Amino acid sequence: MIPTRKEIFKLKDYVPGKSIQEIQERTGLKSIIKLASNENPLGPSPKALNVLAKYAQELHLYPIGSSPDLSKALAAKYELNSDQVIVGNGSDEILSLVALAYLEPGTSAVSARETFSVYEFVTLSMGADFKTFPLKNHSFDLEAIATEAQKESTRVVFICNPNNPTGTWSNFTEISEFMDSIPERVLVVMDQAYGEYALEDEYPQMIADLAKYPNLLLVRTFSKIWGLAGLRVGYALGNPDVLQKLWKVKAPFSVNILAQRAAQAALDDGEHLKNSLTANERGKEFLYQSFANMGLEYLPTAANFIAVQIGPRASAVVSDLESRGLIVRSMASFAMPHWIRVTVGTENENKIFIEQLKAVLEQ
Repeated sequence: MIPTRKEIFKLKDYVPGKSIQEIQERTGLKSIIKLASNENPLGPSPKALNVLAKYAQELHLYPIGSSPDLSKALAAKYELNSDQVIVGNGSDEILSLVALAYLEPGTSAVSARETFSVYEFVTLSMGADFKTFPLKNHSFDLEAIATEAQKESTRVVFICNPNNPTGTWSNFTEISEFMDSIPERVLVVMDQAYGEYALEDEYPQMIADLAKYPNLLLVRTFSKIWGLAGLRVGYALGNPDVLQKLWKVKAPFSVNILAQRAAQAALDDGEHLKNSLTANERGKEFLYQSFANMGLEYLPTAANFIAVQIGPRASAVVSDLESRGLIVRSMASFAMPHWIRVTVGTENENKIFIEQLKAVLEQ
């Protein structure tokens, strides 16, 4: 038997939302509605689609590893310098680069218990310890995390804002006070995968605060509101010194040509962005009202999904919905076994979901 790193045996398998193909094969149904993975129900930007055919002719060429055109476009959008931007193969790669650059045995990372599981995965894969704290009122317990960050072994803090899977968020004042309390030797990774959906006035974009906090790294993705989950493009904004360390451990050609060009085109499609936000806000209000009418507790969200409490039957309800051609996400893997998470879909998808949920709950 070939010896394996001992860290491998500590890793848990990632639990994704089930795919349309998987449910089709299981149920024999042709028409499936997927509301499990927080994808944009409007699909990709038309501008992104238009560039794919054009640049498909270049697939025999290696991409430029630094994604220079996309990096410049992102820097211009956020009024930053190009050396404050790094592009990766989805935000997952950015998180992996953080772990590669900053974590090792004897060090630790800190986050919430009920949050995105990749933080734990990348931390444990480097042999570091992963410390967690339960959510407080369904939100990050910033005070507890800040206290843990004072320990000499802490190297990284992961904050998901808005949080996946709850959709809850910490406001500007809370985040600013939190950052003021964190030692500069600790890197704070703020995952803003759903940040574009957060329209609340007090939501902390934090881009203007990067100069104030050199230990802050903002991580974003083109997989959510931009509708490019299948192309895997993510990026981070931060201190050039931090990003330089990430470049040191980054594979040279991780973001392919089509992904780079499509992301740049999507970034320029303001109409698609506006339509996506409008559809999401309308869908949220419909689902809020529907859950209230059904007597179900839900968490108001700043993202494109809603966590709703079903009770002990939650896992069975998820399975029953799948048998009816609807995919939603069980929150059991997030240590919230009585809850489900549903992506805000199109108007028709939302209506069908509520109809089928009522039918399942009345069984």
